[in-house]
Amino acid sequence: MEFIARHNLNHSTNAPFSSENLINISEIGLVVHDVPAAQKRITSHFAIDEYKDSYETFAAIGDEDGLFILSVYNRTWFGSNLKGAIYKTEVEIEGDIIKGELILGDYPYKIISS
Repeated sequence: MEFIARHNLNHSTNAPFSSENLINISEIGLVVHDVPAAQKRITSHFAIDEYKDSYETFAAIGDEDGLFILSVYNRTWFGSNLKGAIYKTEVEIEGDIIKGELILGDYPYKIISS
């Protein structure tokens, strides 16, 4: 886990940092074998935009209030020496997006939009 400060969002405070300053989960990482295919499936299912540039091995979907980070299987996770692995993940998302549920292929990933 890491704490991410999004300085271009208006959430500044002069108080010392504490758990009261946590606003949301900024990023959820999903490890897949085919990043472009997973990206297309998620963006088309929920009408979520790509965030900045995408590559064969990495993509970000969403905005600075919440991002899916797609990484190819076994890629070294940025900022660590850990390889990307697949773990059961269920995420509920909100926003101006298409409502519904997506099971991402054969992965143990469930995304729910309410």
